[in-house]
Amino acid sequence: MAHYKDSKNKLYFLDDDQSESILPSDCKKISDKEASTIREKTSKVLHDEHLKSLSIEEQRFNAYPPMSDYLDAIVKGDEKQLQKYIDTCKAVKEKYPKINNEV
Repeated sequence: MAHYKDSKNKLYFLDDDQSESILPSDCKKISDKEASTIREKTSKVLHDEHLKSLSIEEQRFNAYPPMSDYLDAIVKGDEKQLQKYIDTCKAVKEKYPKINNEV
């Protein structure tokens, strides 16, 4: 499989049996590594855009660490891990304060 990108960094992939003639004229061949880098950047941009579209309550909910981290710290008696969990939760509360008492 060969990787190509156009002038706007849109990726194109061709199987070995496909002709480059089906690609837009501004495409150039790129390495697998460059294609992977572009995919990662695109994925991060899409993820960031999605997060911005969420309400403050949804952003807050998604920012909290998993409860399993808390339970794991309790079961192991790991005070350092427990404090890290608490500190992360406090940081989330500070970053995404509740708008009113109904949330």
